[in-house]
Amino acid sequence: MKTPKSMSFTGTSQRGDLAEALGDAIQRAQKSSHIVDGIVTWTIEKISGENGGIIGKNEISVTIAAKT
Repeated sequence: MKTPKSMSFTGTSQRGDLAEALGDAIQRAQKSSHIVDGIVTWTIEKISGENGGIIGKNEISVTIAAKT
């Protein structure tokens, strides 16, 4: 049986939506798995963002460690 390996994946939301950024990171982890119905086990490694400025930036990124 193949042992799951842990890798990092980052998801981003340009709307400052934490759930959207997390969902994007999880989706990236799922796509990296070549198993059709694979389960991804993950933990949050880092949350970061950037807000403000003349352009009104509202970006959030979430990095997860995931086993696929």
